[in-house]
Amino acid sequence: MPQKQDIFFGILCVFLCNLFLPALAQENLVTLSGFVKNSKGEPLPYAILTIAGTTNGTVSNADGSYSFKLAPDTYTFRVKYLGYQTHTEVIELFKDKKITFKLIEEDLYLPDVIITQDGRDPAYGIIKNAVDRKAFYKKLNPAYQFKAYTKTKIQLSPDSKMDVKKLKEIVKDLGNGVLYLSETISEVYVKKPDIKEKIIASRVSGNKESFSLFGNLFLQFSLYEEKVEIGSGERAFISPLANNTFFYYDFKLLGSTRDNNRTIYKIQIIPKRKHDPVFQGTIYIVDQSFAVQGFDLLLTDNQPIEYVDSIRVYQTYVPYSEEVWMPFQVGFEFKGSFLKLHYSGSSSSVLSEYQFTTPIPQRDSLSLPKVDSKPTTNPKKQVKAKTTTPDKQPNKTKPKKEEDPFKNKNEILTVVEGANKKDSIFWVQTRPVPLDSLEASDFAYKDSIANLVNDPHYADSLNRKNNKLTYNKLMFGYTYKNIRNKNTFQLKPLLENISFNTMEGFLVNLSGTKTWWFGEIKRTKLGGDLRYGFSNRKISYQLLLDHYLYPKQKLWVGASGGYYVSAFGEQEQISTTVNELYSLYARQNYLKMFQRTYAQVYAKGEVTNGLKLKAAVTWEDRHSLDNTSDYSFKRSDRPYLSNIYIPNHQALIVDLSADIVFANQYISVPEGKMNLGSAWPELTLRYRQGLPFSTTASTFQWAEAILKDDFNLKLFGTLNWMIRYGSYFGNRDKIYFPDYQHFKGNQTIFRKETLRQFSLFDYYSNSTAQSWLEAHIEHQFGGFILNKVPLIRRLKWHEFMGAHFLDTPTTRHLEVSAGIGNILKVVRFDYHYRILGNSAYQNAVTVTINIPFNRE
Repeated sequence: MPQKQDIFFGILCVFLCNLFLPALAQENLVTLSGFVKNSKGEPLPYAILTIAGTTNGTVSNADGSYSFKLAPDTYTFRVKYLGYQTHTEVIELFKDKKITFKLIEEDLYLPDVIITQDGRDPAYGIIKNAVDRKAFYKKLNPAYQFKAYTKTKIQLSPDSKMDVKKLKEIVKDLGNGVLYLSETISEVYVKKPDIKEKIIASRVSGNKESFSLFGNLFLQFSLYEEKVEIGSGERAFISPLANNTFFYYDFKLLGSTRDNNRTIYKIQIIPKRKHDPVFQGTIYIVDQSFAVQGFDLLLTDNQPIEYVDSIRVYQTYVPYSEEVWMPFQVGFEFKGSFLKLHYSGSSSSVLSEYQFTTPIPQRDSLSLPKVDSKPTTNPKKQVKAKTTTPDKQPNKTKPKKEEDPFKNKNEILTVVEGANKKDSIFWVQTRPVPLDSLEASDFAYKDSIANLVNDPHYADSLNRKNNKLTYNKLMFGYTYKNIRNKNTFQLKPLLENISFNTMEGFLVNLSGTKTWWFGEIKRTKLGGDLRYGFSNRKISYQLLLDHYLYPKQKLWVGASGGYYVSAFGEQEQISTTVNELYSLYARQNYLKMFQRTYAQVYAKGEVTNGLKLKAAVTWEDRHSLDNTSDYSFKRSDRPYLSNIYIPNHQALIVDLSADIVFANQYISVPEGKMNLGSAWPELTLRYRQGLPFSTTASTFQWAEAILKDDFNLKLFGTLNWMIRYGSYFGNRDKIYFPDYQHFKGNQTIFRKETLRQFSLFDYYSNSTAQSWLEAHIEHQFGGFILNKVPLIRRLKWHEFMGAHFLDTPTTRHLEVSAGIGNILKVVRFDYHYRILGNSAYQNAVTVTINIPFNRE
């Protein structure tokens, strides 16, 4: 029997081995580093370096430099760059080495070709075979996983005409011109058609407490799909391998080259019509298998892209068998400008350590679809391909059985706890792509500032400097932020809170919010309004308090109360600014309000994924408001309209609602979740009851159901629709006007871009206390029609068509509309025509102005 000291010694040895062996193993690694350059000595950024027979590799950075940490051994390296010959070299790596790889431009071989009967370039035959094989490759390898390193960067371009010094005063801590820089390491799981990503490490320059969600998930685009969605603009883009590709594209064979005993065709992609949603660029197709080996595609401002001038999309594949080619490098770049400011950005992933759930199939085990038997080149001139042996398969076997990552299919991205706590040593040892000089300096500069901010004395001095209250801040919005604890106090712009209406006259409304933060998400907020009308000489006030109780369940509790004015209806009928303009300049006062003393408590939260519940109890003491001001800039005999009269009464209302998003997809972060919605319609159920607690109480029961959705129709734009049915029931003897169902009308030329708005009947003219059916549908074509009109298509306007229907016991209303939007990016014009209804308006033209930013 072993002695106690022997057992203790054994445990100690195991502990020490576990403690030091990983470090010793790390120390035994050797580094291969250097540069990848062309024959002229110019650096080649984003060149691919892989180890033959493995899934390990790296990519050179923007400076052309690379770094690879490996166990001492002899390796066969392959260095690849689109447009250059693949370089293969055997290297004995038993100590650190620096090697510069020089790549030679592709020696493209353009053989004598057999011209087809229709005289087309042989590229058409190659593309046709690739299209025929598309469905096969989409089904190939239905389940696998890999590791991804993703880097995202947004920066100012050197050709910006704006004075960078002035810009630095606007954008704090801008440093060397980099606006945003992050890197992530993630594990990606694919089980077609589902995909899930788990971010295990994340870093954001200048913010050690934050993490990036820009992982590989958002770089998942494939030419094997009919349409390619990149996320910029309202429409998708047609893949060069779409079934109808020859309607949109021309192709030209630029030549072929040899890569590891394979013939690779380089084909130029040429749009037939430059303003279609199409790409231009080059694609590489593997002979015989007709798999995609890589592509480099470009979208310009001729295409329907928004906010940027150009987008470059690229992918490079590496072989894992004769038929299986998997992406190794994927990414996109963009360039844009705003006024005198030019900016650019990129996001790219390096994919490695593929593990296939099923063995990688070989050519003799595949049932391949037939391809065009006609040769694309002259067989007498064609170099005979050697019989090849499939690349060594490092991961034939199934990975270790672990928890199924698709157990919850709705969670598509998760950030693990501690992902943002990795130190700089971890990143140096783990990242497969070394930082370039700009990125390294940005991390060093902004991280040093972040460390400095943690110094209490520096943080206090910075607080005093940044939080000074000035006249401009008071007019345009003021924010006090404590850098040390992130607590904030905000005052809304005073210019936005000086207004006029006929019930209060000119008024000033001071509005502020104090926020206490507890971590990244959890917080408590206290808001308040203090309002004074110079005509009615009344002070109104209200306080609102809410607290984020359980961030992961998105559970909020709150309370509010005060003595304040309120417009009739839950939907804003007319903005205070538009009402002010019409009142002062045209003596048309459309805003209708009443005075209320109220108190409310509520709780809301997401009790399970896709199900949000809310419960609120509100007590109100309501009074009518009269006009107290007859002032306007325009002297006229036209009298102002009277306000809507209501008798003095009270209300005690219970409000219950449920929002249901079926199969809601979401992102999990350490302190909560971010909902992304789903492909299914969203259902809202709501019930309200006015309790008879006094003789003057508003008494009613009311329920409604709302079904709404938006369809992304790819090339044809987006279709939005909503159906809403509701009814009052039970005792309806005492229902006062504030509790009626009000529908959003319009009596001005201005319109808010909202699906639920009618433009051809007066405010409150169809309010009801009975039943109603409301339906809206609007289609945004995203330039599908106007893109085909010469000259106009350069403006990138968007077309709209819609219909709006309302049915109540007293009215039936139907109006249709057509419009043009995206004029100067913010303006939209609509023409509306009434088909049914008794409204005074048969038709109207409205304008919508969408401000793309919030001054707060």
